[in-house]
Parts: sequence; C-alpha cells; structure tokens
Amino acid sequence: YYLTSVLADIQNNIFFRNSAFSGGNHWVAFGDSGMVTLQYNFLDISASDDPLFISETDYHLQILSPARNRGNPGPAYNDPDGTRNDQGAYGGPLGDW
Repeated sequence: YYLTSVLADIQNNIFFRNSAFSGGNHWVAFGDSGMVTLQYNFLDISASDDPLFISETDYHLQILSPARNRGNPGPAYNDPDGTRNDQGAYGGPLGDW
C-alpha cells in the first residue's frame, strides 16, 4: 500500500509468519511523505525467529520467549505489576485481558 502525509508509531507488536502472496515477507511499505516509526517490535527476520506463543490459537508468550520483557521500556508502558512489558497483544498496562 502507499501512504502519504501520515504519521504512524508502531511499537510493541509481534509480526510473525506474515508472508506475502508471492516473494518474501513484507512489514511496512510507505510513500514519499509522512513518517513511520517502528520500535520495540518482534520481526521474524529469519526462519529460526519464533516468538514462542503458547499455541497456534493462544498468543500469550511462553516463559522463554525472546519477546518477553522486550517492549517499550518507558514506565507508561509497564505491565500492571510494574515490570517491563512484553511485546505483543498481552503486554503493557492494558494487556491483562
């Protein structure tokens, strides 16, 4: 897709097994103006990168996941217990759902 005059801050996400219809993986495509910030995200850059979800349908992270405690280190993003947040849907102050 093509973005123009847009600001996007994409952080604390897990991009895993996102393959294009043909060719390699695609994460973000943007045009000639605007600003896209990608930080504190887990990107499956190689075939061996795995965030270690609990299962194919449960996106909580296993204890040894490389995405645990790897989210934005700012205090506003901490987990409800005050620790550094995990990357993915269940990390951060609103991730206890």
